[in-house]
Amino acid sequence: MLKQQFPIHYFHAYGSAFGAQFTKPSPAVVEAQAATSVAAVGGHAFASSGPFNFREIVRFNRASTQIAAVDEGDSYDTVITCAIEGINVFNHFTADEIVAHLSVKTSHDGKIESFQTVGTRFVNLRVGGVPVNPTLHDECDNEYGTGQTVNPVYDFSTKSNIVQNPKNPRGYMTTLVTNTNVQSRSIQAQGNALYVPDFGVVYLAEYLVTPYARQLNMFRIEFGCGVGGRGSGGGIGGNGSTVPPTL
Repeated sequence: MLKQQFPIHYFHAYGSAFGAQFTKPSPAVVEAQAATSVAAVGGHAFASSGPFNFREIVRFNRASTQIAAVDEGDSYDTVITCAIEGINVFNHFTADEIVAHLSVKTSHDGKIESFQTVGTRFVNLRVGGVPVNPTLHDECDNEYGTGQTVNPVYDFSTKSNIVQNPKNPRGYMTTLVTNTNVQSRSIQAQGNALYVPDFGVVYLAEYLVTPYARQLNMFRIEFGCGVGGRGSGGGIGGNGSTVPPTL
């Protein structure tokens, strides 16, 4: 009879380039584009989409999501990348390229050694026709619970910062954005949020932090114009669980 081999590492990684739900002018759902996930035993996963055009509201030239999850001998490593090229949302949110990147390293004893977001970027991003060049903070290790400064996440519906506690055992929401660097009187910028009149609110690089996982969403749009609903893109996440040898 075969004997179970320990330790066992279950990989968990996923990503999608874009998805949306619209309420007006007519209800519609945009299925997740270039969406994929990796098998529990690891390996490689890839998905691509494009050129894509949904009713001239959202279009992009190409999008892809790629995941590699491997046993490196001394650690379990997962790398997730999602890229969107030539995106245009209602002619108010445009970018030549948006890239989300997350890597996770877990030791063979099950301890997560690091999360990294180096490589995450916006290229030639414009919101409301105005150049936006966000300064991004790169996470380079497992910072959870160290009491580090949490970048403010602003909620335009309540017109206030969402209070976050980095020592919350359940996790917290922050953002990789330290400054949007927007120079415009017509656009209100607060934290990672940009309010564009007659278009809606754009939230950049939202980052959900929990003790054993990370989720990065490069943009989320709450429409408030002739088009109603919400959409998001460049979404990736991952972690892993290791089952130790039984006694």
